[in-house]
Amino acid sequence: TVSTQQRHESRSDSQGLYVELTPRKQFRDLMLAHGTRKACEELVEEQRQAERLRQYGLLPRHRILLSGVPGTGKTTLAEAFATEMALPFCKVLYHRVIGEQLGHTIARLWQVFDGVREFPCVLFFDEFETVAKERGDRTDETGLQRAVSTLLTQIDDVPWFVVLIAATNHLELMDNAAWRRFQLRLDL
Repeated sequence: TVSTQQRHESRSDSQGLYVELTPRKQFRDLMLAHGTRKACEELVEEQRQAERLRQYGLLPRHRILLSGVPGTGKTTLAEAFATEMALPFCKVLYHRVIGEQLGHTIARLWQVFDGVREFPCVLFFDEFETVAKERGDRTDETGLQRAVSTLLTQIDDVPWFVVLIAATNHLELMDNAAWRRFQLRLDL
C-alpha cells in the first residue's frame, strides 16, 4: 500500500485534472436490476479477494463501462462502487483535460493516469465518448485519433488496484477498441 504522504503527492501531480471526492452512495441505496446488482457485487468481491486471486495468477476485473440514457444513475453507481470498495472516488474534469491543442489533451490524459497509478482508487470518466470517439470518423482530425490511441494505451496500463469506470450516454459514438477494453459492461 502507498503511504499517505505518497498518495497526496500523487494527487498533486494531477494538476487539477480530476477531483477526489468522498463517496457516500452504496449499492443498497440504488434501484438496480437483479442481474446488474449481482454483477456489481461480484466485481467488488473480486477486488476484495485480489490477493487470493493473484496467488493463482489471476487479477480482479477493474475496468467497467456504464451506458444508458441521462438520469439512469451511472455517476451514482460509480460512486457506489467506490463506497463498496472503500476507495477514493476520483472524477475526471474534462474542462481541464480537453484543450484546444490536441497535444495538450494527450499530455493531460497521461497526467490523469499517472496521477492515480500509485494508489488504489476509482477513476471515473463521465461522458466517456468525449475522449473515446470513434477513430473511423473521416471528418475528424488525425490528432484526435492519436488522443484516442493514447487513451487506449493508458487503459491497458491501468493497474488492477485502480478501478476505471467510464460512463456514456452515446455508446454508438465510442471507438470499438475502447469499448472492448472494458471487462464489465452494464447498460442502465
